[in-house]
Amino acid sequence: MDQERIIYILDYLSRYTDEKKSVSIKEIQDHLANVCNLTRVNDVTIRRDLDRLTNAGNHIVKYNREHNTAYYALIDKGFSFNEIRFIVDSISINKFLTSKQKRQLIKKFEGMCSDAEIRQFISRITLNEKCSPSLDLLENLDLIHRLIADRRKINFEYGKYDTDKKIKYYKKKRDLLPVRVVYFNERIYLKCYNEADERWRIYSVDRMRSIVGGDVSHTRLPKEKKPVKRGD
Repeated sequence: MDQERIIYILDYLSRYTDEKKSVSIKEIQDHLANVCNLTRVNDVTIRRDLDRLTNAGNHIVKYNREHNTAYYALIDKGFSFNEIRFIVDSISINKFLTSKQKRQLIKKFEGMCSDAEIRQFISRITLNEKCSPSLDLLENLDLIHRLIADRRKINFEYGKYDTDKKIKYYKKKRDLLPVRVVYFNERIYLKCYNEADERWRIYSVDRMRSIVGGDVSHTRLPKEKKPVKRGD
């Protein structure tokens, strides 16, 4: 019960307090009783819970105001509000994410803000519904980064435009060693090394699908003197 109550208090402080808004012990009690169905939580218990949250690393500030009443606010929640707003704006205009992915990511950052802060930036968010990518870029990047970390080779289907300007995917054995992800000219690329012909190759991550990891490579990479060939 103690852990459950502390989680409720932390969630309440996260949602309803910030640098400009604080709450009293009485307001915390009312929230626990009316929303969390935890009645008869006395002042001493709540103050002890606030101390435990502070000792756990949460930046809870205490203010003494009228009639010497104590008010509490959770601030410094990992990101400043301006940093969160910048990240949310960047997510909202990202052309590689679907609208569903954008909403899911933005929802996570909303959890770091108070309700008052959410109202300040939510009206600025415009999700482009017409340009949803066909592939899961986040899933591709996650798998690619894991293969790079493990030095495992990579195989995948790669899409190219045909004469009708439609993407057609080609499946072939590549056995390339993924080296790094590069962001250039508003696109995300994967740079690979082909051990067979000792050449570098580069692929657009948003045109890759059915990514499969292969054997671990122990090849020592050469210096990148040879020109990079676009993906085939």
